[in-house]
Amino acid sequence: MADLKNKKTFKRTENKEYINKIISERLLLKPLVIQVPSINKKIAKIVKIVDSGIAVHFTNFIPPMGPIVLTGFINKLYAEIEVKVLKHLKESIFLCDTGFLRVSPQSRREVRFHIVNDKDVFIKRIKISRNILDLKGDTIPAEYKAVMDRFTVEKAGIADYVLISTLDKKSKIHQEVAKTGKTFFISDSRSLRSFEQSAEDNEDLINLKEFYGDSLQAEKTKMLNKNIIGRVVSPIFGPQSHDEWVPIGFIDIISKNKIDFLKIMEIKALSFEIVDSICEVNQIDVDEKQRVLEVSKSGIRVHIKNKDLINAMRHRPEFTFTMQVPGQAAINAVALIKKKNVLDDGSLVAGVKILGEKTKGDHMLRYYDFIKSLEEKAKQQ
Repeated sequence: MADLKNKKTFKRTENKEYINKIISERLLLKPLVIQVPSINKKIAKIVKIVDSGIAVHFTNFIPPMGPIVLTGFINKLYAEIEVKVLKHLKESIFLCDTGFLRVSPQSRREVRFHIVNDKDVFIKRIKISRNILDLKGDTIPAEYKAVMDRFTVEKAGIADYVLISTLDKKSKIHQEVAKTGKTFFISDSRSLRSFEQSAEDNEDLINLKEFYGDSLQAEKTKMLNKNIIGRVVSPIFGPQSHDEWVPIGFIDIISKNKIDFLKIMEIKALSFEIVDSICEVNQIDVDEKQRVLEVSKSGIRVHIKNKDLINAMRHRPEFTFTMQVPGQAAINAVALIKKKNVLDDGSLVAGVKILGEKTKGDHMLRYYDFIKSLEEKAKQQ
């Protein structure tokens, strides 16, 4: 992987020395998009390479604990770099470790290969959300509430008070969290500085001086009278569509002691865990084989006969699947429906773009190896 520009197949590496070289030459100080559920696009910049990792400036976002993916372009090629936050350095800058770097194919011109034998290539273990939920309305589905109630019980020990719930329109704080998608954070109510520095630390935090206005001192006194020293209220985002997320709930924790800034990262990670559980309860799982008609480097054309899948795919374009191809282990992937055509018998032919791997491993490399074998056969004919 000496020159990414000249490579025409999907590449992935976990070699930190090489990743740092690519960062230094092509990604340093460039805006990278953070792959997280959010109302607005979240941006990060790698500002410096240090001995213990990389320094990343999250301009309008507080990162969660655990790995997250930053996306950008290298020589006009789509690229993903996984980073894991190690510690908070200052303001919006965090020390991170790198996980992997992967880059998409160079060429967008693709040959499609028709699959003649209907038993050669198929997808199964298909998971997709049942429908688009009305998350902008007044009613949040009961299944979502049940997930939040379960996490409230399970996570009761992370603070003196923990509430994970749907948005409460009676609470001024929760209203602001819902409207802005930002986090309410007070580290230490005994210090006026905690109320003043929130928005200075990160744009992902609610500006408490603007929020409270002239009543700031009165609110500070109320918190002290109730023995509330630290508090975090962070939004939980739910999927409105494959690329739109809206606040559907919140995580509210209160402590009788000072809350460290890193606690926000822990709460962010918890919100993603809750979202994953919410998405699972809203899914259907179909193991019935669906025939693949055509394949190319970027996607497939598949014939869907299962009625539940057809109904779901009319509403939700994103799904996951396991693909079986000759001579390769099962390939797990995430896909996006780009085109749909309903046939006379009610079945569906869908043009699907493969977005990437569903689980860690060499799934996409195996898929590209399969495409390469078809290309070689075509050249021999």
